[in-house]
Amino acid sequence: MYSKILKILFFSNNGYFNWLCITALVAIGTFIWNVWFNKHKFKADLISKSRIEWMNQVRPLIAKYVAAVPMYIYMYNRYFIENNGSLKKLNYKMDEIEKLYNELNLYIPDTRGASCLN
Repeated sequence: MYSKILKILFFSNNGYFNWLCITALVAIGTFIWNVWFNKHKFKADLISKSRIEWMNQVRPLIAKYVAAVPMYIYMYNRYFIENNGSLKKLNYKMDEIEKLYNELNLYIPDTRGASCLN
Protein backbone atom coordinates (compact mmCIF):
# COMPACT_ATOMS: atom_id res chain seq x y z
CA MET A 1 0.00 0.00 0.00
CA TYR A 2 2.73 2.47 0.98
CA SER A 3 4.79 1.55 -2.03
CA LYS A 4 1.89 2.45 -4.34
CA ILE A 5 1.49 5.85 -2.64
CA LEU A 6 5.23 6.47 -2.88
CA LYS A 7 5.27 5.47 -6.56
CA ILE A 8 2.39 7.85 -7.26
CA LEU A 9 4.01 10.73 -5.37
CA PHE A 10 7.64 10.33 -6.35
CA PHE A 11 7.53 8.83 -9.85
CA SER A 12 5.85 10.01 -13.04
CA ASN A 13 3.83 7.87 -15.44
CA ASN A 14 6.97 7.24 -17.47
CA GLY A 15 8.92 6.00 -14.43
CA TYR A 16 11.04 9.11 -14.01
CA PHE A 17 11.71 10.58 -10.56
CA ASN A 18 9.33 13.44 -9.75
CA TRP A 19 11.20 16.35 -8.11
CA LEU A 20 8.06 18.40 -7.68
CA CYS A 21 6.89 16.33 -4.72
CA ILE A 22 10.29 16.59 -2.99
CA THR A 23 10.27 20.35 -3.54
CA ALA A 24 6.75 20.60 -2.09
CA LEU A 25 7.75 18.58 0.98
CA VAL A 26 10.83 20.74 1.54
CA ALA A 27 8.70 23.89 1.16
CA ILE A 28 6.14 22.63 3.68
CA GLY A 29 8.90 21.69 6.12
CA THR A 30 10.55 25.09 5.71
CA PHE A 31 7.22 26.85 6.27
CA ILE A 32 6.55 24.92 9.47
CA TRP A 33 10.07 25.61 10.74
CA ASN A 34 9.74 29.35 9.96
CA VAL A 35 6.42 29.59 11.79
CA TRP A 36 7.84 27.85 14.86
CA PHE A 37 11.09 29.84 14.81
CA ASN A 38 9.36 33.22 14.37
CA LYS A 39 6.95 32.44 17.22
CA HIS A 40 9.85 31.76 19.59
CA LYS A 41 11.83 34.73 18.25
CA PHE A 42 8.88 37.07 18.85
CA LYS A 43 8.53 35.82 22.42
CA ALA A 44 12.26 36.25 23.08
CA ASP A 45 12.25 39.75 21.57
CA LEU A 46 9.29 40.74 23.72
CA ILE A 47 11.01 39.50 26.88
CA SER A 48 14.26 41.23 25.94
CA LYS A 49 12.50 44.52 25.24
CA SER A 50 10.64 44.46 28.56
CA ARG A 51 13.85 43.67 30.45
CA ILE A 52 15.69 46.53 28.76
CA GLU A 53 12.87 48.93 29.65
CA TRP A 54 12.93 47.66 33.25
CA MET A 55 16.70 48.20 33.48
CA ASN A 56 16.35 51.73 32.06
CA GLN A 57 13.84 52.56 34.78
CA VAL A 58 15.62 50.90 37.70
CA ARG A 59 19.20 51.93 36.95
CA PRO A 60 18.73 55.65 37.80
CA LEU A 61 16.91 54.73 41.02
CA ILE A 62 19.74 52.46 42.13
CA ALA A 63 22.31 55.13 41.27
CA LYS A 64 20.44 57.74 43.34
CA TYR A 65 20.04 55.28 46.23
CA VAL A 66 23.71 54.30 46.21
CA ALA A 67 24.72 57.97 46.13
CA ALA A 68 22.25 59.07 48.84
CA VAL A 69 23.23 56.54 51.53
CA PRO A 70 26.90 57.61 51.88
CA MET A 71 25.81 61.25 51.79
CA TYR A 72 23.41 60.56 54.67
CA ILE A 73 26.18 58.88 56.65
CA TYR A 74 28.43 61.87 56.03
CA MET A 75 25.72 64.31 57.09
CA TYR A 76 24.92 62.18 60.14
CA ASN A 77 28.56 62.22 61.24
CA ARG A 78 28.78 65.98 60.73
CA TYR A 79 25.65 66.60 62.77
CA PHE A 80 26.09 64.20 65.70
CA ILE A 81 29.88 63.85 65.97
CA GLU A 82 31.16 67.25 64.85
CA ASN A 83 28.03 69.14 65.98
CA ASN A 84 27.99 70.79 62.59
CA GLY A 85 25.17 70.59 60.07
CA SER A 86 21.40 70.83 59.96
CA LEU A 87 18.90 68.35 61.40
CA LYS A 88 16.38 69.49 58.79
CA LYS A 89 18.75 68.54 55.94
CA LEU A 90 19.51 65.24 57.66
CA ASN A 91 15.80 64.40 57.94
CA TYR A 92 15.24 65.45 54.32
CA LYS A 93 18.04 63.14 53.16
CA MET A 94 16.55 60.23 55.16
CA ASP A 95 13.14 60.88 53.58
CA GLU A 96 14.79 60.81 50.15
CA ILE A 97 16.48 57.49 50.96
CA GLU A 98 13.21 55.96 52.20
CA LYS A 99 11.41 57.13 49.06
CA LEU A 100 14.09 55.61 46.80
CA TYR A 101 14.08 52.39 48.84
CA ASN A 102 10.30 52.05 48.51
CA GLU A 103 10.42 52.74 44.75
CA LEU A 104 13.10 50.08 44.34
CA ASN A 105 10.97 47.60 46.30
CA LEU A 106 8.18 48.18 43.80
CA TYR A 107 10.46 47.37 40.86
CA ILE A 108 12.44 44.51 42.38
CA PRO A 109 10.49 41.46 43.56
CA ASP A 110 11.09 40.03 47.01
CA THR A 111 13.44 37.20 46.06
CA ARG A 112 16.98 36.18 46.93
CA GLY A 113 18.27 38.66 44.33
CA ALA A 114 16.69 41.57 46.17
CA SER A 115 18.04 40.61 49.59
CA CYS A 116 20.88 43.11 49.23
CA LEU A 117 18.35 45.95 49.50
CA ASN A 118 16.80 44.70 52.77
